[in-house]
Amino acid sequence: MNTLRKQHYNFAYFTLPLFALSNTNDTFKKLNRNDRLVYLKTIWNGLGNKTNDHIPDQGLNCSKINLEYDIVLFVIQLPKPEIQPEAFFVGLIFWVETGFLVTKATKAKCFTLELSCDVKTNREVYVIGESVPGQPFPSFDHKNYGSINSKDKKSFIFAIQAVLSGKKVSDIGVISSNVENKIHGKDGVPKEVRLPGITEDELEKLWSKWTNYPVESQIQQLCHEAVKPLEDLLQDLGQRCLQANIYPTQQAGKIGEWSGYAIARLSRGSFMVGLEYPDFRTDRTNFKKEKAYQLMEVASKTSEDVLKLFLSQLVEQGKLPMLEAGRIAENGGKLILNGMAGCFFIGAKLSPHKQFGLLNKDLGRQQEHLGQQHSRVSPEQLPPEAEIMIMIECLRDIKSRPSAIQDLIAVGDRAIPILQPLLRDINPDVRLAALKILSEIEKSKL
Repeated sequence: MNTLRKQHYNFAYFTLPLFALSNTNDTFKKLNRNDRLVYLKTIWNGLGNKTNDHIPDQGLNCSKINLEYDIVLFVIQLPKPEIQPEAFFVGLIFWVETGFLVTKATKAKCFTLELSCDVKTNREVYVIGESVPGQPFPSFDHKNYGSINSKDKKSFIFAIQAVLSGKKVSDIGVISSNVENKIHGKDGVPKEVRLPGITEDELEKLWSKWTNYPVESQIQQLCHEAVKPLEDLLQDLGQRCLQANIYPTQQAGKIGEWSGYAIARLSRGSFMVGLEYPDFRTDRTNFKKEKAYQLMEVASKTSEDVLKLFLSQLVEQGKLPMLEAGRIAENGGKLILNGMAGCFFIGAKLSPHKQFGLLNKDLGRQQEHLGQQHSRVSPEQLPPEAEIMIMIECLRDIKSRPSAIQDLIAVGDRAIPILQPLLRDINPDVRLAALKILSEIEKSKL
C-alpha cells in the first residue's frame, strides 16, 4: 500500500497529542479508568468516520505503567502500520500530583514508535519521535530522537526512559535493567502486584470510583495517624541506609518519595476498600481469602517491598544484624496490618453503602481481629461532621430516611452547610427530605 492512511496518521500525530497536551488532566482521567480501551476505540472509530478510512480497531490496545510514583505512562498500541511514518505505538506520559483521593495531571508528553526505512541500506528501522506544540497551536512539530532495532513495546518503553534521562536512544541497552527494575518493583515502586484472583486492575476500579469523593481534612488526618508509625519506621530505615552510604546523599529525596508513595498507597487504598466494602467481617472463616482483605493487601504491597528493600540492603552491607532485621520486619508487618485496619475502619465508617447505626458493632469486631488495638485511631476520634455525612447518605435509603431526617433535625445548625447542596440533588426524595430538615431547623430557632 502506497497511500498514507489519514485515520492511522491523525490518531497518532494529531488527535492524541492534541488531547494530551491541550486537555491534560481530563485526558489523563479518561485513560486512568479501567475502560480506557473503550475510550480509545471511540476516538479511533470516530476519526475513521471523519476521514472515510474505516480501519478496524483490531489490534488497538493500551497498558498503564508507573515509571515513577508521580509519572504515569500509557502505551497505546495501534493497528499494524503499513507505510512510513505510521506508528506502532504512542506513549502518553503524565506527571501527576496526588492528594488523598484526588489525582491531577499537570504536564504531558507524547512519544511515538514510527515505521521508517534506512535510506543507505533500505532496511526497515523504527524511529522514536515526539510531538510538541507548534506555531500556531494546534499544529504540531516533530522531534526525532533516532532509531532503534526493535519494534516491541518493551524497547519503546526503554527508549522513552532514555529520552527522559537525557540519554541517546541507542543507549537503551545500558538503561534497560534499570527500567525493568522500576516496572517490576525492585526499587520499591512496583508496577503490578499479583495475588490469586486479585490484580492491580481490581484496586484501580475502586480508585476510579472513589476519586474525588468528598473527604474532610479531619478524616485525612485520621488516616495519616493510622499509618504514622509505619511512616516513621520507613523513614528511619531510609535514613540508616543513607548514613551507611548504601545510597548516595543525592538520592535522599528519592528514598523519601519511595516511602511516601508506599504510605499513601496503603492508606488511600485501604480507606477506599472501607468505602466499598463496609460490611467486611473478619470473624468469617478464612477471612484472608475475602476480596476486601486481598484488595488491602494489594494496596499495602508497596509498603512491604520498601520495608524489605531497606532491611535487605542494611543486612547485605553488614549494617544490621540478621536477628534485629527479623525483629524489625515482624514489627513492620504489624504496623502495616494496623495501618490497613485503621484506614479501612475510617472508610467503612463513612461509606454510603452502610447505615451509621449498624457500623459500630461490626467494625469493632474488625478492629479487634485485624490488630487495631495498637492503632492510634478509635471510633470516638471521628469528628461530628463525619457522622453528619453518614446521616445524609442514609437519606438516600427509603428505609433509613425517616430516622435520618429526625437525627439531622436534632443536629441543628451544624448540618445546614452540608444539607444545602442537597436542595439541588438529582433525587427528588432527597431534595424534599433536605428541605424538610432545613425548615424544621429554622422553626426550632423561633
